[in-house]
Amino acid sequence: MTFVDRSGSTEMSLADYMEAEERPSGLISNVCLPWSNGRAATERVARTPADYPIVAVAAWQPEGERPRLAATGLDVRPFRLTAAEIAVDGELSAENIAAASEAARYASRHPGDFRGDAAYRAEMAAVLTRRVLHQLAQVD
Repeated sequence: MTFVDRSGSTEMSLADYMEAEERPSGLISNVCLPWSNGRAATERVARTPADYPIVAVAAWQPEGERPRLAATGLDVRPFRLTAAEIAVDGELSAENIAAASEAARYASRHPGDFRGDAAYRAEMAAVLTRRVLHQLAQVD
């Protein structure tokens, strides 16, 4: 990603941007997404279909690689579910999917709010992770 402000332009990876305590100010002028063949799945829960998601999980599996998982609604910013990715270990078996969903449950750090308390968000992380991984497994 490239940011442009009064002092010039700054480039940084999306991962660095997401992890930064203080994000750079300025206008995002360029985003480069390397795209390869693969498959994806997303799931979300919200109060109504038109509402913002309370919790959402997205999965992307490039051809020949392990799935990558990301979630929102489990902390102040979206983040990768790396422990769940490791639990899958490249094989979408029932045991690995169950282990990944439990890892997603324990990754939730949201304190809760009017849309859902901490326990609800953690449970939805597990349920949605299980659903997206089952969707990826059914394509085979």
